[in-house]
Amino acid sequence: MRGSYRDPRVPHHLLSKPGGDIPWQNHHPFQPTRHNYIHVPQPRHPLLPLPTTSPRDIGDVSLPNLLHKDAKGYLMNLPPQNRCRAVLTAINLFLFKHDSRDPIEKLLSLADEFLLGIKGDKLSSCVELLNLDEIATFLAGLSSLENRLTLFDALFSCARRDPNQSVAQSREVVLCRLVSLAVCAPYPSILELSAYIMQDQSDTAKSIARSLYHDYFQLLPSASKPLEVVYQHSTSFAAQLLIAYTKLYPIFQANIHSAMSMSPGCLSPINQPPMPLISMIATWMNKRPDLCHIRAPHIPESLPLLHQRSSVTQIQNTPLTGIIAWTTLAPLLQGLRTSTHNTSGTESDELDFYSQIHVNMLSAVHQYKSNSVTKGIQCISSEDLSTVVANLIGLAGFVGIAQPGSEHFTLLHDSIDRIAQSIQMCLFADLLHLSRDHLASIAATLPRNSLLDIVIEHHTHNWN
Repeated sequence: MRGSYRDPRVPHHLLSKPGGDIPWQNHHPFQPTRHNYIHVPQPRHPLLPLPTTSPRDIGDVSLPNLLHKDAKGYLMNLPPQNRCRAVLTAINLFLFKHDSRDPIEKLLSLADEFLLGIKGDKLSSCVELLNLDEIATFLAGLSSLENRLTLFDALFSCARRDPNQSVAQSREVVLCRLVSLAVCAPYPSILELSAYIMQDQSDTAKSIARSLYHDYFQLLPSASKPLEVVYQHSTSFAAQLLIAYTKLYPIFQANIHSAMSMSPGCLSPINQPPMPLISMIATWMNKRPDLCHIRAPHIPESLPLLHQRSSVTQIQNTPLTGIIAWTTLAPLLQGLRTSTHNTSGTESDELDFYSQIHVNMLSAVHQYKSNSVTKGIQCISSEDLSTVVANLIGLAGFVGIAQPGSEHFTLLHDSIDRIAQSIQMCLFADLLHLSRDHLASIAATLPRNSLLDIVIEHHTHNWN
């Protein structure tokens, strides 16, 4: 019966090859050879590839099959891990070929269905998690940043022109889950790639920020540690996340308040960050004060990205504007709670967190001036500064402390002191470009403040 024995350790394609030989030098009597093995053909899908272990080999063997009309049937016969690697490798091979877009569109459609589950049958939670982990591993294994960024953009850019809006929304949901996995695992390369998309697509950045707060603070508050230390794995991602949070929770926006005042019954325009979030950001700024001026990562112009990038601006996208807005408006929150009789034991802690952020921001900007070799690149515009001042006046009026003699009027001067300190330090570090006259016109809308007057008087750099 020895001739009918088949050792399961031997790859099928090695034994079935006509005239083939087994690559063992010393054959055991019960190890099959071409002399003692009776080949019985095994049923398989006609496009099933030979077993391999290398992601690149899988892609090379699978490429003709993925472009075949029965590509879906071929993929359904692969294990999930090989299926994911085959599609990713094929997409990566075609992204830098400019002769035709048809193969890329077909491969991306397969990725949407079999890897991301945003088309066709919905993937189970287990399969989706396995796919996301395989995607993260595959991207981390690519040696070139250009390759990683181009493939990541092709799969997850929510700026792609999806004819179905629900598909675009589903893509964004899957991206948020991948980023959440990258925070927990962690996958620093995925965090870095996410920072590129976040700086280019602000709506996607807000969705990621909202999703991470839900996952790590609301869903399971005791497991928030990975998000609290994410700056250790990627400072550019932490900076983009900080920008997104300052936009999600601006504390107060004067233009929105004006619109609400014309619509009776509207909710309060106050939108301040939750206490756990502001506590985490205060910790970030204590550990890495330079997060406030870390610039968005540069996307090389030569990359064949599949979506139209946003227009280039001369203002660097950093968290600085949002942090200045937060720390400037924060003192008025004390007056807001007093006027609404809404006080709690955590109020002093919250104000202390804002104070820590403010002090660390000033220190980081001063340090930036000492270490910077790049001059003349501003991180906050005069329009941004005007908006902060308008919101300050609007919030003071909303709280009822805008007039001298009103209760807690000193809180308004605390806020003006903070914005004066921020302006002075940003002018010193060349992060804010405006003339003395322009600065004076912006400050004219505020109550007179001795510190702000000194800043204006000593401002000598006349930017056009």
